[in-house]
Amino acid sequence: MTFYLSNAGEMAPAAPRRARLHERGGPLKKDRGTFVLGRGWTVSAKRKQSIGANSQALRLSLTEVNDLVKLSRYYENSMGFSRYLVRVASGSVMRARFKFVSDESRILEQFASSIRTEMETGDEAEREVQFTPRSLVAFWGRALSSLDSQRSRRKMTADTLQLREELALKLQNTVGKLHKRSRKLVESEIATRRAPEVTWMLERLQQT
Repeated sequence: MTFYLSNAGEMAPAAPRRARLHERGGPLKKDRGTFVLGRGWTVSAKRKQSIGANSQALRLSLTEVNDLVKLSRYYENSMGFSRYLVRVASGSVMRARFKFVSDESRILEQFASSIRTEMETGDEAEREVQFTPRSLVAFWGRALSSLDSQRSRRKMTADTLQLREELALKLQNTVGKLHKRSRKLVESEIATRRAPEVTWMLERLQQT
């Protein structure tokens, strides 16, 4: 299974209707094992080829996949009640940023949840999961933010914290391998992250 999420604002030719997200927040359509986000975020055939060629396999345990599910909604959960205020009281720029995060989080959650369901159904303890550059960087950013937050760390048990740290390191090493092969691609994906995450990521990539 491969997860596609194009850059914000990239206007590629529209994918077939069955492979797009309905404009009114409908369910994602699955097309040959590929999730594609529509409404201005569609992916051209050429970009699909490029993304597929740069996908990275990462061997994860069921426990780690479950942690990815939790991480997918980290931003919204960390905002608490204020996320509802953003939708009604913020300016258009802030609402657009929040929508970007919300759309991305929803797809990351669906991606990780589908992997978890397949592993549970097949009684798999581990699996090699294919990540695109965007999904790798998106999960890595959420992991780093959760580890940087004292409030988030206080909510974790010692075992949960260790799991999160190990998962963040796995994501880092996988992004690092891709960075050596496709530096420009990885840094363009990192540029879509929050400013602190951009700094953390680039610093860590220099060390890998």
